[in-house]
Amino acid sequence: MIHSHRTEPEPLPAYAHMWNKETAYIVGGGPSLRGFDWSLLKDKHVIAINRAYEAVPNAEVLFWMDDAFFAEHSMGLEHHKAKYKISVSPLFLSNDRSKELGVTLLYWEGLRGLAEDVTKVCTGKNSGYAAINLAFHFGVSKIVLLGYDMCEDTGVSHWHSGYTYNYRPRKLLKYLPWFSNLVGPLKRWNVEVVNACPGSLLDCFPKATLEEVFLE
Repeated sequence: MIHSHRTEPEPLPAYAHMWNKETAYIVGGGPSLRGFDWSLLKDKHVIAINRAYEAVPNAEVLFWMDDAFFAEHSMGLEHHKAKYKISVSPLFLSNDRSKELGVTLLYWEGLRGLAEDVTKVCTGKNSGYAAINLAFHFGVSKIVLLGYDMCEDTGVSHWHSGYTYNYRPRKLLKYLPWFSNLVGPLKRWNVEVVNACPGSLLDCFPKATLEEVFLE
């Protein structure tokens, strides 16, 4: 028996290239955002990682990779008006609750590099890395990293109150080397990345102060 095979490409996800040539602001959890004026993000394209959804009601994208986070925050995620609520399979295990929320699942392509397939991301073992890959899929020409401290500040690990599930700040140091794998691919695609935390331990991207970023 001869089987016909579909040859036309699958349609691109709706988010693909949606922010073409614009700037994406990715909000992490680092303590440098304590006291930050969140209204500065009011008219920006924002990807909110984990608990950042609580501070940025206008974020268009919510992103996480941990089942424990989803279990603890599914109610808050549900009530947020973000257009896209995105996680990564198989790192995040889809269930009926996630389907109720309309969670979009991307596929895990690997740890290193930049996934160019818009249905996939490389993760670098952490959500901050994967969120950069996700921003790339939106077609942006610039990515501003907020709260990517990758370290504690006098014992404070986040701008928010943290998490009730197991969190180990020492893991941040283990994540650092992975980010350098993004530098070359993003440069080839002419995507600029700015780390808006001068005291960050993440040194592979140029740094700027919050004032410099928002007064451009």
